[in-house]
Amino acid sequence: MSGLPASIPCFLDIDEWTTAAGLAADCNVFRSDVEEEQVADERISCYNCRYRRWVANGICCLAEQG
Repeated sequence: MSGLPASIPCFLDIDEWTTAAGLAADCNVFRSDVEEEQVADERISCYNCRYRRWVANGICCLAEQG
């Protein structure tokens, strides 16, 4: 999707909390997931986005797959 920053990774390690918050703040396609699925303290974080999917060691952004 064109709204994603060019630097957004498909994969973030499980413990990249600061990076995930910064990327989500700059992302035009960020959408909050349901409250029960949010795991980060920061409201806007890749870890709290409805487009993130958990993989073995972190998350992958699927927004561009839509």
